[in-house]
Amino acid sequence: MDTNVVIVFISSILTVIVTRIVKKKFSHFYFSINQILVSSEDKLTIAETIFLFLPIYIGSFILSLILGQDSLYYVLLYGFLTPFLIIWPILLYDIHLLPYEAYKKRSMLYLLYLFYVITMIVTSYGGYYSSWSIYSLLYRKDLTITSFLSFYASVNPFIQNIIWWIVVIILSWIVTSLKKRLIRGKKND
Repeated sequence: MDTNVVIVFISSILTVIVTRIVKKKFSHFYFSINQILVSSEDKLTIAETIFLFLPIYIGSFILSLILGQDSLYYVLLYGFLTPFLIIWPILLYDIHLLPYEAYKKRSMLYLLYLFYVITMIVTSYGGYYSSWSIYSLLYRKDLTITSFLSFYASVNPFIQNIIWWIVVIILSWIVTSLKKRLIRGKKND
């Protein structure tokens, strides 16, 4: 058996464990696919979406650095295996594990799970691509703003959008937290 497959399998299990820990520790940020079907659940927020995709993105980022530059196949396998390990109990024992409202709409739920797996595969590709982009960017000796902008212009537009939205989310979080601190500071005065 290929050792890289074993590393992918262990990484997938570790990611599932991390996802379970995130679900318990940050339950107010955790998002379940069932929330889309069960109308009594809250709406999906940006923080929940980030917490849903962050473990597999970080895992594929690290996995691609561990396995090397020719590891795209293994990272995509990781992107498939991890969500499959998360959802396989519901696929086998749906009547016992799903709420009644979600069980009634299980064909729609299966379609959502298919999109979930596809999205996780795309997310793992983004982690792979960004790890090698950052790696090649950090080890350039002639790194300047113009060389960074020319590098950014040569990147796939899909990855450019991901980078752009990560920057926007981080900047908006910084501005929001600074605004809250200033408001709290004025109330305390």
